[in-house]
Amino acid sequence: MPRESTLRTAATEAAAGDLASALRARRRLLGLAGSFPQDLEVRELLAAVYRLLGEADQAGRWNYLCDHREPAETAAFERTFADAEGRMRALRWVGPESDAATPVATGRLRELRKLAERETGRRLAYERPRRRTKEEAESEGSAWVGFLFFSRCALVALLLGVGLVAVVRYVIGLLA
Repeated sequence: MPRESTLRTAATEAAAGDLASALRARRRLLGLAGSFPQDLEVRELLAAVYRLLGEADQAGRWNYLCDHREPAETAAFERTFADAEGRMRALRWVGPESDAATPVATGRLRELRKLAERETGRRLAYERPRRRTKEEAESEGSAWVGFLFFSRCALVALLLGVGLVAVVRYVIGLLA
C-alpha cells in the first residue's frame, strides 16, 4: 500500500476511536515510520495514536521533532529514555539533522545529538543500524553451533555418570 493510502487508512482507523482500530493504525504507522523515518506527518499521526492508547511516553517520542509538542509527553519520553543516546536511538531518525523538514526538527535533533555526545564523550550520528555481513552472521552461527555441541556433550556425560552410579548401586545391592 503506498504511503498516502496507508496514511489515510491509519487516520480513518485512529478517528474510529476504538482500541482495535487504534492498534491497527499503530501497526500501519510503525511500518511507515520504518520506511519513512524522516516523515514528520507520519510521526505526528503515530503520536496521536499513542495518545489515544494512553501511552504518553510513546506519544512524546513520536512527537518529539514536531513543531507543537506536549510538554508532559516530552517529559514522559525523557523519563522512559533517561540518557540522551537512548533517546537518539528511540527517535529512529536516519541521516543528518539537516535532512529534517523543519528548522524546529533540525534544531531538536542537533541539540539531542550534542547532549548525547557530552554524556558519552564520543562523536555520535543519526544513522541506520549497520547490517551484519555474511561473515559476521556465519561466525555467530558457528559459535552457536559450538555451544550447542558442547552442551549436548555435557548432558550426555552427565547422563552416563548418573547411569553408571545407578548400575554400581544395583550391582552392590545384588551382592549384599
